[in-house]
Amino acid sequence: MRQRLHLGLALLIAASALAVVGASQARSGADTIKIGSITILTGPSATIGVETARGAQFMTTYLNRSGGVLGKKLELISADDANNPQLAAQAAAQLIQRDGVVAIAGPTNSVSGIAIQGLQAQSKIPAVAYQSGAEALTGTGSPWVFRSNTTLNHHFDALVTYFAKTKRAKSFAFIGWNLAAGQSSLAGAQLGVDHSPGTRLVYKTQLPLTTQDFSGAISQAKAANPDVVLVGAPMPFAGVLVKQIRQSGWNVAVGATGDFVTTDFGAFLGSAANGLIMTDTGHAVCAKKRKVGAKFVAAWTRAFHREPNANELVGADAVGIIVQAIAHAKSTDGQKIADAIHSLGYNGVRFYATWDKKGNLRHTPIPAVVWAKDGTKLSALTCDIQPIVRKKK
Repeated sequence: MRQRLHLGLALLIAASALAVVGASQARSGADTIKIGSITILTGPSATIGVETARGAQFMTTYLNRSGGVLGKKLELISADDANNPQLAAQAAAQLIQRDGVVAIAGPTNSVSGIAIQGLQAQSKIPAVAYQSGAEALTGTGSPWVFRSNTTLNHHFDALVTYFAKTKRAKSFAFIGWNLAAGQSSLAGAQLGVDHSPGTRLVYKTQLPLTTQDFSGAISQAKAANPDVVLVGAPMPFAGVLVKQIRQSGWNVAVGATGDFVTTDFGAFLGSAANGLIMTDTGHAVCAKKRKVGAKFVAAWTRAFHREPNANELVGADAVGIIVQAIAHAKSTDGQKIADAIHSLGYNGVRFYATWDKKGNLRHTPIPAVVWAKDGTKLSALTCDIQPIVRKKK
C-alpha cells in the first residue's frame, strides 16, 4: 500500500513538472489572484473542514470588499481531500496546474500536508496549513510550508500544565490515535508532565482512528486512577471515546483540543460534553479583543447572525496570512510570497504572528475553553493559557 501511494505521488510530481511553466504564465497574467484551499469536505471528519472552508471563503469575500490585493480581486478555489493524503496530492496538482493558484491554504491534516510538499517544491507554491498540528509537518525541512496554528505538542503541553496548575490534577491518562498527530499530542502531554512537578502520566495508548470499541482502553485507564483523561484524536474517535467513558459511569475529568474537535464534538456528546475543558485554536471573544479581529467578527455576525467558531477563524487567518504576504511582497511569485511570510509580522484576526525558519509560529495565544449547555456552547475560560501557566509555576 505504501509503495503504491509513493508511486502515485511520484507520478503526480513528474506530471507537475510538465505543467509548471504554463501555470506560472497563467498566474502572472490573470485578472484575479487565485488561492487554493485543500481541506476535508466529505467523510467522517468533514465538519472541521467545512467550517474551515467557510471561514476561508468569507475572508476572501471580506478582503475583496476592501479592494482585494495588488489592485486585483481574490478568488478562492476549494478542493476536498476527504482526509486522504493521496487525494490531497491530486487536489494540489489540479489547483497548481489547472487553476494556476499562487498559494494554497491547507491542508487540514498534517499527513496530507506532507503529501503535497513535493508538488509545492516542484512548482514553488507556498502553503499555509490549516489545523495541521503534528510536528512532522514542518519537520521535513520544506521551505514552502507555514503554520497558521501552534503545534499539538504545544497544545497538550499547555493543557496538562493548565489542569495541574488550576485544577490541581496530579495524574493523567492519554488515549489518542496512532498517526503523526496522535504522536505529537502524546509528546506534548509528556512535556506538560515534565513541566509540572508532582504530576505523572499513568496510562497511555494510541489506537486506529477507526476504533469503535474503547472498553478495553477505558478499563485499563480507569485502573490507573488518573485525575484527567486526555483525548488526542479528532472526530469521530474523540466523541465515541468520551461518550463511552460517560456511559461506563466514569465521571473523570476529560481534556481535549480544538485543533481536533469543535462543534461536531459538542453536538455528538450533548450533555456528556458539559464541563469538558479544551485548548482551542481561537475564540470569537478573544478575537474581538483585537482591532482587526473585532472588525472581522462584526462583519461575520452581520452575515451569519452568529459569531464565528474556532475552525472558521482558522480558515480566515490562513487566507489572511497569504494575502498579507502577497501585499508585502508586491508580487504573486511563489518564492517572493514565501520569503514575505518569513519576514512578515502578521496582524490577524486571532493574533499577531511571526514565523521561524521552519515555518512554525514563534508564539501565538492558546485559549482555554469549556463546554456547556449540553454541547451547544463553548465558552472561553482564558484567551491565553500560557501566562497563567507561567505565573503559577
